[in-house]
This record gives sequence, structure tokens and C-alpha cells, in this order.
Amino acid sequence: MNLTANLTGNRGKSEEQHIETKQNPGVGQEGASGNKEVYDLNKKIEERQKPFEEEQQNENKAFETEMEEKRRNRELLDKENDIRMRPSGPRRAKVERIVRENPIVLFVLSYAHKENDFILTVFNKMKRDFKAIYVEEDDQIRLGVKEYTDKERFPLLFINGQLQDINDFKQGTSNKL
Repeated sequence: MNLTANLTGNRGKSEEQHIETKQNPGVGQEGASGNKEVYDLNKKIEERQKPFEEEQQNENKAFETEMEEKRRNRELLDKENDIRMRPSGPRRAKVERIVRENPIVLFVLSYAHKENDFILTVFNKMKRDFKAIYVEEDDQIRLGVKEYTDKERFPLLFINGQLQDINDFKQGTSNKL
């Protein structure tokens, strides 16, 4: 009997809608304002997520760049290991000839812009002739330079056949030019 009264007293509403209205007063009665609150809440969530997503994208780009550099270095090392299996005499002779024939030689990596740019700018401002050799383009030269100098890092600068400390040029203390 109670059920019949509920069904007849709520014409136009199903039994489930009536029960929901009793359990959650205000549901279905606010309608548009309830949707606006949900919409506003979703907007706030989206606004808070944007900086986080941008930060994640930046971190992903940095990670991808780092992984690409590691992959490139691994490829270079693999090539060097293949070359090391051959006699080193011709490699060293080639590097010695380059250093002997050019008063100023800079052995650089093309993607190490920060280290290279300063030195290249100094030589260009002084209008000095120099030879810049990008070592990742020639595996023989790269490995030959490493064997010739016992140095693993680039850039390497030779002036009149002598290996120079790059930091002297960065600090402006070199008088060799």
C-alpha cells in the first residue's frame, strides 16, 4: 500500500527517479546548476593539469634528447672499436699531417655548440685562418686524434702543432695567438 501511494503520488516519475529524489534531495531538481558545477569543476581540473602536462612534455623532450645523445655516442664507440682492431699507424699519421700542415686546428663535435662557438668566435674576430674538423664525420680522424692526444673529450685545439688548453681561451688567458 505504501508502494502504491508512492507510485500514484509521483505521476510522471518512475519509481527509481522518485527513490533517487528521496535519497538525494536536490538531485534532478537543480538540473542546469548541477551541470554547471560539474562543468566548472572539470574546467578547474583541466587548468591544473595543463602545467603538469607541459612539464611532463618538457621532461620527455629532455629525456629523448639525452637518449639520442647516448645512442649517438654508442654508435661512435662501436665504430671506434671496429677501427681499433686495425693498426693505428695510418690514423696517427693522418692526424699528425693535419696538425703539421695547419697552424691552427680545432677538432670538434658538431653538436657540442657551446664549447665550439666561443673558440670559433675568437678566431673569426681575430681574422685568423684556422681549420675546424668535425670529428664525427670521419671515424679514422676521431680515433686518430684520441690516440694522438690521449684525450677522449672534444673540442681539442692545436696551435703550431701544440695541444692547447681550451679553458685558457674560455678565460681569455692564452697569449699563444
